[in-house]
Parts: sequence; structure tokens; C-alpha cells
Amino acid sequence: MTESKITLSAVEYLNTKPFIEGLKSFQIDSRVLITEDTPSQCSDKLKTGRADIGIVPVADFPNLIGFRKITNWGIAANGPVDSVLLVGNQPVERMAKIFLDYQSRTSNKLLRILNDEYFQV
Repeated sequence: MTESKITLSAVEYLNTKPFIEGLKSFQIDSRVLITEDTPSQCSDKLKTGRADIGIVPVADFPNLIGFRKITNWGIAANGPVDSVLLVGNQPVERMAKIFLDYQSRTSNKLLRILNDEYFQV
């Protein structure tokens, strides 16, 4: 009897590479299929049953009903990071619209907080 593989949806960004390589060093290829996806795709794959395990954005976790955290580690920072950027060809005070990156719901949520609290675009 052949068992189906567990599907792990991992973020395709550089900060996840050590985790993926660590898993591969345990020679799990016969038991686990690792897919590399955008952060939002990781959550979507869990919700739709296309992944069994996922590395998900913190902003999406409350929306993953029926799922649970299986470890206490994550990709995080204790201090400022440059992962959320607001760029434009004019000062933020003159912007009429902000376009968001569909790949990162956490960055979008953080930018919405900044906008509501400071920018008010």
C-alpha cells in the first residue's frame, strides 16, 4: 500500500530557504511534497485542501478556521525591518491612491494600519 505524500506549502522567499533546505537534509522527499508559493498562496492552499501543512502569514492565521499552530517558531523580527515599503513619485500627502501587492496580506494589513493612523490616503 502506498501512502500519499504530505503537502507542505512554504513561502518562496529567501527567508524560508534555510527551513526548506533543513527539511530536505532529513531526506523526507519520499514522504513530503514541498511546494514553494507566495505567502497568500500558502494560506489559500490550506483553505482549499491543496496543502496539509503551510507556512502562513501572521495576518492570515486568524482566518484559518480549523487549523492549529504546530510549532512555536516563525519568521519574525525583534525590531525594525524593511519588508513593507511605500513608494511613489510624489510625497505621501499628495497621493490619492495606494496599490497593494497581492502576494503579501501581512504587508497589506501593516500598510493599512499605517495609512489609517498616519497617512490617511
